[in-house]
Amino acid sequence: MSRRPVEERPFLSRGSVALQRALTSLFADYGQALNDDLLVRPDWTRTITAATYTMLDTDRFLLVDATAAPITITLPPVADTEPRLYGIKRINSGANAVTVDPNASETIDGVSANRVLSSQWDHLCILSDRAAWFQIAVSGAGTSVFSGAAVTKTTAEQNLTDNGSSETITWDTEVYDVGGWFADGGDETIFTVPSGVARVSFMAQVRVEPDGLPNVAAFLDVFLKKTPVDFSPRPALRVPVVRNSGTNVTVQIFSGVTDVTVGDELFVNVAAGQYGADPAIGAVSCYMSVQSV
Repeated sequence: MSRRPVEERPFLSRGSVALQRALTSLFADYGQALNDDLLVRPDWTRTITAATYTMLDTDRFLLVDATAAPITITLPPVADTEPRLYGIKRINSGANAVTVDPNASETIDGVSANRVLSSQWDHLCILSDRAAWFQIAVSGAGTSVFSGAAVTKTTAEQNLTDNGSSETITWDTEVYDVGGWFADGGDETIFTVPSGVARVSFMAQVRVEPDGLPNVAAFLDVFLKKTPVDFSPRPALRVPVVRNSGTNVTVQIFSGVTDVTVGDELFVNVAAGQYGADPAIGAVSCYMSVQSV
């Protein structure tokens, strides 16, 4: 029996052929619509110079010029938007920032904090699904660009009182500060959360040096603190101290990833009790660090 060449074999039934033709037509139309949607039409781009602007559902891409004054862009209610991408780009140089503010209590990636475009050509690209905003691409402080700081204690011990009351550690050496977290020469006990940061990972290492023979029930408490609203739950460690003269205790403690608000203060508290003498926070092997995530 002779066989047809492969290219002539009817692999599709008559019904399948009809379906294939219908799908081909559909995807041809859709492909043209998709191609049109990817082209940036003139009416999709708007330049903003006013101090405040509420983004419209019909807006696609905003070019924001804050030369005259800082500008705040308020997003529309996400339920009123089309499920598509929206873009906001800062085009001005100078100090005036562009702030992107979600509507009311809405969030971007589950975080209610504003996004700040702090430098010329910074941008934010977000996606709406009519239920939430999602960050797709971004540049600027506190977003995809690293922001964080680290400080150490290197020049002087800090005495603790052997009664269980807590002391806030003072830091004397700035290792790095990207974003303006640490006021070197100002309040050297805290990191202050800068604009554009919504989540952080915060950690510290503390070494306590006993000045005398500790009692059997001696303890050391180390806390990571945040004000005005503390961590919930607050990272805290209680470490028993070995009954051995001169035994140093080194503790590392982490916050994990936690939400923050611009202006929040982060710091480390230490308390000691039942040492039998006043211990001291060592001048080596102590540090505090934070980074945006």
